Amino acid sequence: GRNAGDLLAEPCAAMLLQGIEPEHDSAAGRAAIDRLEQAECVVSLTSYVTPAIKRYADVLLPMGTAVETAGTWVNGEGRWQSVNGTVRALGESRPAWKILRVLGNLLDLNGFDYMAVTDVRRDVQSQCHAVALENKTAGLDKAHVEWSSGDAGRGGYQRIAPVAMYGIDPVIRRCAPLQATEKAELQRHVLVNPADAEREGWEDDMTAAIEQGDARVELPLRVDYRVTPGTVVVFGGPHAGDLPQRAGVVEIKVEVAA
Repeated sequence: GRNAGDLLAEPCAAMLLQGIEPEHDSAAGRAAIDRLEQAECVVSLTSYVTPAIKRYADVLLPMGTAVETAGTWVNGEGRWQSVNGTVRALGESRPAWKILRVLGNLLDLNGFDYMAVTDVRRDVQSQCHAVALENKTAGLDKAHVEWSSGDAGRGGYQRIAPVAMYGIDPVIRRCAPLQATEKAELQRHVLVNPADAEREGWEDDMTAAIEQGDARVELPLRVDYRVTPGTVVVFGGPHAGDLPQRAGVVEIKVEVAA
């Protein structure tokens, strides 16, 4: 099968999305919208309607959120943890598995005769019995990333692009109390190393224009000793605007008073 990157690079004639906002949940960032617009038909199972989704989706099917449906989480050690929905799905929205079941039945496909979410889980478990998950970190010490800090001081920096803690899914991104936390507020800044900040004349809360490829966004600066010299940290999320949700060389421009 093709992974998400392949599907976005060369969209199929018909695309089915479930519970994602590609502009925030894929490495392509806002470029994902342009690529999905190339598909002949995009069907999105979604809990939210946004201007972006209206650009690329031809059909919107209302889907309940994770707290509105029963399901199973599988953690890093391979433990299956089943949960029940805590509230009824809002309005005419339905759990995703029920929407997929109906679509399968309408298309007269085999394997869509589930009557309960436990049937779905049982079938998935039977398909995954040979998959061994564990949370050991063996091999990570051999990971190697090459980058050059030679451009630092001339505007070029290597961007580190982790996903914001409270930006991991559509529900969390819209949770006002979480977005109001100190951690979330910090991650809406561009974080820079103290030595780089001193050399460039940067200070906290200055506005930085960050350019990565053809994309540009303005974010406030924050000096952070945890940042490696020659790099900057720009978390992925709605605040990152059109920047792709991945690492890369960025140009930083800051108006510094003489």
